[in-house]
Amino acid sequence: MKNSQEVIREISELTTMIKKKYPELYRFIDESPITIPSSNNPQVDKAIMEDYLESIKKVLKNYIETNKGK
Repeated sequence: MKNSQEVIREISELTTMIKKKYPELYRFIDESPITIPSSNNPQVDKAIMEDYLESIKKVLKNYIETNKGK
Protein backbone atom coordinates (compact mmCIF):
# COMPACT_ATOMS: atom_id res chain seq x y z
CA MET A 1 0.00 0.00 0.00
CA LYS A 2 1.35 3.40 -0.99
CA ASN A 3 1.73 6.21 1.49
CA SER A 4 0.87 9.83 0.66
CA GLN A 5 4.46 10.73 -0.24
CA GLU A 6 4.63 7.90 -2.77
CA VAL A 7 1.35 8.94 -4.36
CA ILE A 8 2.53 12.53 -4.66
CA ARG A 9 5.85 11.38 -6.15
CA GLU A 10 4.02 9.21 -8.70
CA ILE A 11 1.75 12.12 -9.68
CA SER A 12 4.78 14.34 -10.10
CA GLU A 13 6.66 11.80 -12.21
CA LEU A 14 3.65 11.08 -14.39
CA THR A 15 2.79 14.72 -15.01
CA THR A 16 6.44 15.50 -15.78
CA MET A 17 6.55 12.66 -18.32
CA ILE A 18 3.31 13.86 -19.90
CA LYS A 19 4.63 17.41 -20.09
CA LYS A 20 7.77 16.19 -21.90
CA LYS A 21 6.31 13.49 -24.18
CA TYR A 22 2.75 14.77 -24.71
CA PRO A 23 2.79 18.55 -24.20
CA GLU A 24 -0.51 18.85 -26.10
CA LEU A 25 -2.13 16.66 -23.42
CA TYR A 26 -0.56 18.42 -20.45
CA ARG A 27 -2.89 21.41 -20.72
CA PHE A 28 -5.91 19.15 -20.19
CA ILE A 29 -4.43 17.73 -17.01
CA ASP A 30 -3.44 21.19 -15.81
CA GLU A 31 -7.06 22.33 -16.28
CA SER A 32 -8.64 19.30 -14.64
CA PRO A 33 -11.48 20.30 -12.29
CA ILE A 34 -10.08 18.04 -9.59
CA THR A 35 -7.14 20.42 -9.20
CA ILE A 36 -9.43 23.37 -8.47
CA PRO A 37 -10.55 23.37 -4.84
CA SER A 38 -14.21 24.16 -4.20
CA SER A 39 -13.61 25.58 -0.73
CA ASN A 40 -11.26 28.10 0.84
CA ASN A 41 -9.49 25.50 3.00
CA PRO A 42 -9.69 22.23 1.07
CA GLN A 43 -8.72 18.98 2.79
CA VAL A 44 -6.56 16.91 0.49
CA ASP A 45 -6.12 13.39 1.73
CA LYS A 46 -4.49 10.29 0.34
CA ALA A 47 -7.73 9.00 -1.21
CA ILE A 48 -8.24 12.23 -3.15
CA MET A 49 -4.65 12.15 -4.39
CA GLU A 50 -5.00 8.50 -5.45
CA ASP A 51 -8.20 9.36 -7.33
CA TYR A 52 -6.39 12.21 -9.06
CA LEU A 53 -3.50 9.89 -9.98
CA GLU A 54 -5.91 7.36 -11.46
CA SER A 55 -7.68 10.09 -13.44
CA ILE A 56 -4.35 11.20 -14.94
CA LYS A 57 -3.54 7.61 -15.88
CA LYS A 58 -6.94 7.22 -17.57
CA VAL A 59 -6.53 10.45 -19.53
CA LEU A 60 -3.08 9.35 -20.71
CA LYS A 61 -4.22 5.83 -21.61
CA ASN A 62 -7.21 7.16 -23.56
CA TYR A 63 -5.04 9.70 -25.36
CA ILE A 64 -2.48 7.08 -26.38
CA GLU A 65 -5.15 4.62 -27.55
CA THR A 66 -7.02 7.20 -29.63
CA ASN A 67 -3.88 8.68 -31.18
CA LYS A 68 -2.04 5.54 -32.25
CA GLY A 69 -0.72 5.87 -35.75
CA LYS A 70 -1.33 9.60 -36.04
